Amino acid sequence: MVARLSLDSERRHARDLAAKVGQILQGHGYKPAETKGVIVARGPGSFTGLRVGLATAMALAYATGAKIVGVGSLHGIAEQADLPGGVATVAADALRGGSYVQTFMKGERGWAPSDELKVVPLISTPHPVVAMSARWPGCPANALVTEPALDGIGAIGLRRLAAHESDEPHLLEPLYVQPSSAERQWANLGRS
Repeated sequence: MVARLSLDSERRHARDLAAKVGQILQGHGYKPAETKGVIVARGPGSFTGLRVGLATAMALAYATGAKIVGVGSLHGIAEQADLPGGVATVAADALRGGSYVQTFMKGERGWAPSDELKVVPLISTPHPVVAMSARWPGCPANALVTEPALDGIGAIGLRRLAAHESDEPHLLEPLYVQPSSAERQWANLGRS
């Protein structure tokens, strides 16, 4: 990794992201055509943020011919937290009284999902819990709080690229487990 950049949370990421990627490449003497791989977080997360991130990553991969790898955010947290013991459940606030949860097992190639990402009203697991960013109602009090960083997602993505694995850009989708607020409102109006 040659550089890290955090976007200002008060600014519009959609407007800034592509320009910042260009600045990083140019600032380190790289041409976009030299890009060999693109790693992108697939979520769960904000609907708009995921769409902007994926669209930018897909555009960069298409434009440069680079391979693209999508990594689940909870998977990245499992990799980043690297708990001893070999099994952990990663959770994040899904809002509306729910929690995103997924269990991971540590193997020879790092942490891998052992079940599907789901939304639950109450976290119940015998495994240690790693909470993304903060605790919320429904999150176990003893959960290890971990702030998301590029470390976990980057490590998983780099391993996949080194193993000549990649995703088909046109099939790469955000990990949406529940409908957006707009979809819920539309359904509440009796429309499908």
